Amino acid sequence: MSTSTPKTYATGRRKTAIARAALARGDGKFVINARPDDDYFSRPTARMVIRQALEEAAVLDKYDVEAAVVGGGIASQGGAI
Repeated sequence: MSTSTPKTYATGRRKTAIARAALARGDGKFVINARPDDDYFSRPTARMVIRQALEEAAVLDKYDVEAAVVGGGIASQGGAI
């Protein structure tokens, strides 16, 4: 039997950008293209925006988010989840 944490996956597209995200039980870590969110996003406002939905649902410290983002103009590097 597998002991890994189940993940929920989603893909979002807009214009030339594609974001693939995985949500799993955890302690509130955000990783974008294998980099911590504070390293990926230099502006505090961007870090605040990516947390808003989980904060509103009062589960920010209960889930980890891992995302692979391609295109769109912000650090356009390929990544895999």
